[in-house]
Amino acid sequence: MLAGHLSGIRKYRGTEGMTNPPMPNLRSGLKVFENDPLESAPGAKFSYASYNWNLLGAIMETATNQDFLTFMSDHVIQPLGLHDTVPDRSDHCVSRRARCYEVGPSGEFLFAPRRDFSSLWPSGGYLSSAEDLCSFRVVADATRFPEGKLSQITLYLPKHCHQPAHPIRPGLDDSRRPTPSRRRHPQAAPPYC
Repeated sequence: MLAGHLSGIRKYRGTEGMTNPPMPNLRSGLKVFENDPLESAPGAKFSYASYNWNLLGAIMETATNQDFLTFMSDHVIQPLGLHDTVPDRSDHCVSRRARCYEVGPSGEFLFAPRRDFSSLWPSGGYLSSAEDLCSFRVVADATRFPEGKLSQITLYLPKHCHQPAHPIRPGLDDSRRPTPSRRRHPQAAPPYC
């Protein structure tokens, strides 16, 4: 339900996706929506919400007794040889990191403030290279990791839903647009930097 965006958990409201205070763990970041009602019954409707992945990450931390970043590094990033894929820590210098800009009041370009992703690691808190994204995509399409299978459930919505099967590509939107070579996060947030 969570990985397929079928949980009924709500989307960001207002500037929630842009105003992220530092958090000690993923569980702390769930407080922003934990008391809100579900928007639909679980399994009834596809509705993209980053909070699904944040909750899944918090569950992973509890189940493995490991922080999310360590778990992902040990079990996904290193085994797949994704050498350029790193957490987007706003206080770390990252080689080849793109810098985001905003347009100022007089039309000038200004550095945009960096965002803190400590509560959002699972839903978009990583930086990567084109090479690593392609490598991951090949593995995801083949639905295999070095030590087992990547569950079809995480890539395709169950057929029992009242929605057509919808491919899920974590962090990639590969729909055919006027600029088919463009890749972006499916929820139109500003570029991560």
